[in-house]
Amino acid sequence: MIMKIDAISAENLQSLAAKTSDPEVLLGIAYLVHEESAIRREISEAAAKARPEYAPIVKVLAVAVDRADEQSVGELIESDPDNALGFYLQAHLLHESDKKDESLDAFREATTCPALRLYGTTTANALFKALDALNIQGRDRLEVLCWTASRVSNLCSYYFQHLNTDLNELAHKADLATRKEISDLLFIIAGHLFETNFTNRLFAEWTIQASCRLKAQIAAEEKSLTANGYVTITHAMMRRNWSCPDALEQRHSPLEVARFVPGRILMAIRIIDPSRNVRLITQTAKVPESDKAAFEKAEQGLLEASAALVDVALTDPDGIIGAYLKDLPPPNENSSYTWVSDLSYVERLIYKRPELFKAAVANEKAMDVLNRAGYSDPNRQNVHKLMAVGSAIFCYMANNDENLPDNLEVLYKDGEYLKDASAVQSVLTGKPYVFAAAGAKLPDKHSERHQFILVYDFIEKEGCYHFVTSVGSGAERPAEKFEELLRKQRTS
Repeated sequence: MIMKIDAISAENLQSLAAKTSDPEVLLGIAYLVHEESAIRREISEAAAKARPEYAPIVKVLAVAVDRADEQSVGELIESDPDNALGFYLQAHLLHESDKKDESLDAFREATTCPALRLYGTTTANALFKALDALNIQGRDRLEVLCWTASRVSNLCSYYFQHLNTDLNELAHKADLATRKEISDLLFIIAGHLFETNFTNRLFAEWTIQASCRLKAQIAAEEKSLTANGYVTITHAMMRRNWSCPDALEQRHSPLEVARFVPGRILMAIRIIDPSRNVRLITQTAKVPESDKAAFEKAEQGLLEASAALVDVALTDPDGIIGAYLKDLPPPNENSSYTWVSDLSYVERLIYKRPELFKAAVANEKAMDVLNRAGYSDPNRQNVHKLMAVGSAIFCYMANNDENLPDNLEVLYKDGEYLKDASAVQSVLTGKPYVFAAAGAKLPDKHSERHQFILVYDFIEKEGCYHFVTSVGSGAERPAEKFEELLRKQRTS
């Protein structure tokens, strides 16, 4: 989402940079530049020249707020050679390019580094100082901070949550020695992620689960008694997220809701400002006339919950959003522990500012109410039905050596996966869905499965097609983009 606050236009940021010699302000200004540009590079170089210890930080900043490519990652590794971050990013890029051996070597190099450094506390403090210099306060300041936190979170979400997927794919069909090594690499990666920040601690948990799952498989093959021990760890960590299909208590817990607070506040700011003309997908649902009153009531409920969340966040924008931007708190010098065990700033915030998370939970519930109020929209019903077909296909594959069914009829023939033929018929036309993956093999890479179409509705509805991908996500794409995806899939 693009910021529209005039104070952080490229021209204003460049003007401020020309007037200051404070390296911290310069670093904060570089943080605020919207997109990769000569302006950011100039300001970043000025900050590093004024304070040489900023040299590796501006390289991390470049991949955090823009993108990681071969050039930017190479520059990061050269500038910060004992930071695991550059090697992890390099490993992922190599894996995506089908350079398996080189990718594994990069993972090995990463796990020899002492730490994964994001320099969050340094850049957060620089950001606060730059906002002060720009005199950005109140709701504008809160919006800028939430926007920035969301950008940084994208780096974590896009790359770090996939590291364990990359290694699991490298372990697939590898020899026993390599699989054992990979299970150990996953353990080290989890430790690196855990000592960075609140967001990455979730990915650390996923990574340690992946490690224990792989170790359990290896131990079972070797008939080792440690197999069930590793299974126990995996089971215990997964069980925390178990919930009944209609029970939302787990998803509405403060710790779970905390993961999305900056993004939710940013959304709330834009929802309550009529000049932004921002409407959620759920707010554009075309419900029948009989459901409109309930839908409008749900819309009003979300508006009120959004306003309440923003009001609480405005009491301390730097403290609240800063908790997401910063690294972990410094270790207690008097502690006898030699490992990272302290709470993150976000976890401390849950105890310190319970009213914030109560407002965040209320906002989340209001979004759920609006979401349910829009269920009667035929388009949404159609996408949900396609996702149910996708789930049935996954169940079939689990029972058939990961092979796709030959056709959709297999799924409902004996009622094992779907009730009857109506389960694969379009809500919009009543005609059968199209099984795009018939006779195909799912891509090996998880990243490619996001673009692989399993089933779609053959009718173009308001310029869009509905479909479900091979990771189970339902989607609606403009006809041109959908047809391009389908064409690539058929020719690959």
